[in-house]
Amino acid sequence: MKTITTYLRRNDTGVLEVDSANRHVRNVATIVRNEQVQINLCVFDGDSATTTMTREQLTAYGISWHFRIAPQADMQGPICIDAGNDSIDISDTGVISITVITTDTVQSASAIGSATRAIWAAELASIADGAEQPGLVMQWRVAYQNRVSSENASPPDAETSQFYPDEIIDAKFANITDTLGIPTDINELTDHSNLLSDRVAAVSALPTAAVGLVGLTYLLTSDNDNKPAGSQWKCVADGEGYAWQLVATAVQSSSASTLTVYPGQQYAWSVPTGEGTLSASGFPADGMTHSLIKITLPTGSSVVGATGANAVTVVDALEENKINYMAVVSVDGACQLVKTGIAAEDID
Repeated sequence: MKTITTYLRRNDTGVLEVDSANRHVRNVATIVRNEQVQINLCVFDGDSATTTMTREQLTAYGISWHFRIAPQADMQGPICIDAGNDSIDISDTGVISITVITTDTVQSASAIGSATRAIWAAELASIADGAEQPGLVMQWRVAYQNRVSSENASPPDAETSQFYPDEIIDAKFANITDTLGIPTDINELTDHSNLLSDRVAAVSALPTAAVGLVGLTYLLTSDNDNKPAGSQWKCVADGEGYAWQLVATAVQSSSASTLTVYPGQQYAWSVPTGEGTLSASGFPADGMTHSLIKITLPTGSSVVGATGANAVTVVDALEENKINYMAVVSVDGACQLVKTGIAAEDID
């Protein structure tokens, strides 16, 4: 193992490299890539000091020590070499011994690149027991020597013995996939809440409205509790509970002799020859709402309102052999068929 002895002088302005007589020097110690090194650090306390600091003086600043080297003095770049407290010892004479086993790291290889030599910053900090900030921080310069025969040669590969090779990583991920059954295609996913579709699920009957269904929309494929096939319903919060609310859709066409309308919808109804019966369902018991109906009424036909629970009162008479633009208006649950004000048109 290579041994380097470095003398430093610390004062109020910072840290300076000196020799054993506390005289300023310009040369810096060199750490060679992929070569273990022990750095023996001796510290003068002040410009006039003739002897280096003792063990008692150094440990007064802290009992935990940390050494690191980085390309930048602010240590914000990659930390190329790092040695913790277990690798640092202070002798009885005050020599700080820093043992660095690994000088060839991925970070150092990346930072040095193909350069032959670089001047980096070394930092040693001590922290007292229970303290959050270092009691002593010393920074100085070190040279990092790349092991290349010339500047045109490629540097040796970074040490990668502690990393898995590609084939092992691939095998581990394959094992995870097999064990957990991770889907590899969107078609393998179970769409419990219709998140992957248009959020409209086709059902023959609506489930009980509940908090877990709020925001979900269902398309009825058959009549269900006075709700006609083809209508869409959305679960919404209703006071302290939850209810199904009819979703406004495109114009719904019908040529049947009976038509049930729901609030907020649009209908095109071609009444067959004879009598057509109009009923209403789903209109709230409080407030006002409506639905629009374009009724094509041939000669000899008529429209009557249903009675009972789904009653509709025909207020405005329809014109035969005309296209009538009407509305079912609900006031507190009482539904009436009235004209919209748009003039009736002749049937083509």
